[in-house]
This record gives sequence, structure tokens and C-alpha cells, in this order.
Amino acid sequence: ENGLQTVESSLDSLAKINDWDMIYFGSILHDHELNLVDENLLKQQVLLTCHSIGYSRKAMKKILDIWQWPEGGAAIDGWFSNETFFNKYVTYPLAVVQYEHRPSDLNGGLSAGLEDYIRGYINKPINKLF
Repeated sequence: ENGLQTVESSLDSLAKINDWDMIYFGSILHDHELNLVDENLLKQQVLLTCHSIGYSRKAMKKILDIWQWPEGGAAIDGWFSNETFFNKYVTYPLAVVQYEHRPSDLNGGLSAGLEDYIRGYINKPINKLF
């Protein structure tokens, strides 16, 4: 619900931040708390999925300069998640999810569903950083 309005509000908020690398319009959140930088934007570190992300020019340069496909293959969203030099922001509330349980291009599994995404947002402490 209201996904487009959430995206627009989040982008307005992001425009005031100089050091952002990525904005996730939907993601599976793994941080233990939600860090609100304003009413429609979270700053998070550990999150997964790459179905709906915006990248800054600075982030694209980092990715092109550093990314190497690991031997045996790996999902790039896992690399993004583990790298602390990316400043990652997420729409709040959740704005975009993948189609539920469709074949994934990763390891022959299925894509996450709405409940997987919602689980990352509920029952977590919220830190208001504004």
C-alpha cells in the first residue's frame, strides 16, 4: 500500500544526504534495530535482495572498481550486505517486494515472499536519528 508515495518521500529525504551509496526500495532487513533518519527513511547495514535498488555514482564506481565474482559464484546482494563501506538506506515503510515464491536465478531456489520482508520490519526497536 502507498508504495509510490513512500518511494517519493524517501527520495526527497535521501536528497538531503550527501554520503549515500544505495537506496533499497524494499529489502529483507537483518539489523537488530531500525534506524530511522526521518519518517520515511532507514539507515541499515545488513540487508538482502537486489530487486529494487538505486545506486549513487560513487557506489557504482566502488562496485566497478572492487567487485570480483568469487570462485564458485555468489550473490552480489550478500556482498553488498557484508560490506560496511556502503552507506545503505531503505524506504520506510516497505515499498517494493519481489513476486512471491517465483523461481530465483540464485541457486535454483524460490524468491522471498511478502512475509519474509515484513518479518524484518516488525518487533524491532526503532531508533529515531532525527
